[in-house]
Amino acid sequence: MDPNPKKLLIKVVKLFDKLHIPYVLTGGVAVTIWGAPRYTADVDLVVQLRREDIAKLFGGLKKLSEFGYIDEEMIQAAVKRNSEFNYIDTESGFKVDVWIPKDSPFTRTCFDRRVKQKIGEYPVWLVSPEDLIVSKLDWWHRGSMKSQYDVRTVMDGQRKGLDWKYIETWATELGLEAELDIAKSFYEYPPM
Repeated sequence: MDPNPKKLLIKVVKLFDKLHIPYVLTGGVAVTIWGAPRYTADVDLVVQLRREDIAKLFGGLKKLSEFGYIDEEMIQAAVKRNSEFNYIDTESGFKVDVWIPKDSPFTRTCFDRRVKQKIGEYPVWLVSPEDLIVSKLDWWHRGSMKSQYDVRTVMDGQRKGLDWKYIETWATELGLEAELDIAKSFYEYPPM
């Protein structure tokens, strides 16, 4: 088994690029890039997937690995319900969680602000550190203690370069002020 989810990530995002399906890398891999390394057994991608692209995506994912698992009905349900589906690569032991977001001002902003960064030798669309913090604040608000750690890790890793006004604006807009205040209490604020 391959201990590195980034190899699977590259295979999957190359497919999204080939099919012209917009995506942004988020989750634990993004926390590792913007903050500090932490173990993750999956890759999280937020994807703007149209119904007419489902069959092409399903076919492409089926061809990625003879050991891969994907269910076309799960993709259809995720698009219909704005939820997630998984691609599981049983050869490497990793999975890709593909999130289909609701159309919202914050989602559109995340895609507008995404950053292209090389992972290995391949350029990947990565969530901005500010948008990662806001999305992790939202997961924290929903009860994810791992997200609390992730927020602090990214804040610590990127503190001097963060657009705090942007983070505070979205935290207020999304009702996440309490979580942001707790996270900021662990650091000298504003950062020097």
